[in-house]
Amino acid sequence: MCVRPPAAELLGRLKPDALAYLGDAVFEVAVRERLMWPPLKMKSLNSKTFSYVSAEGQHQILEKVTADFGLTEEELDWLRRGRNASGRGPRRLDPKIYRAASAFETLVGYLYYVDQTRLEQLLQFSLDAAEEVIRVDGEAASSSSSDSDTAEQ
Repeated sequence: MCVRPPAAELLGRLKPDALAYLGDAVFEVAVRERLMWPPLKMKSLNSKTFSYVSAEGQHQILEKVTADFGLTEEELDWLRRGRNASGRGPRRLDPKIYRAASAFETLVGYLYYVDQTRLEQLLQFSLDAAEEVIRVDGEAASSSSSDSDTAEQ
């Protein structure tokens, strides 16, 4: 295992897209962990996970985060850096959505290095928001799963 330099040095040397790369992984693990209970069939688990970690899902989450989470000036600055550092993204995607998702991932990567407590708060808020605003297969993600969707124990 390599020795990691202090956060200040890392943030001075890493580009926002590198933080987004890390933030993407951190967010996906948090989503997968949250969706493990109650147990779902694998197809539903994959579908929900994808809807949360997709650029469109992260865009919706970021809208809720910026409106209601109470971001600090430093966090807003890292969102701006992440948004500005990202490219156009895939052709199928509106560049605005891609940049918003990159901004969200950059913020998650930044908080991973500088403030684990704040990261946990952001992830908790984001996952709660995802359950409110993201739709899966035409239904609200927060609606209760049908018996056929819940995995048998």
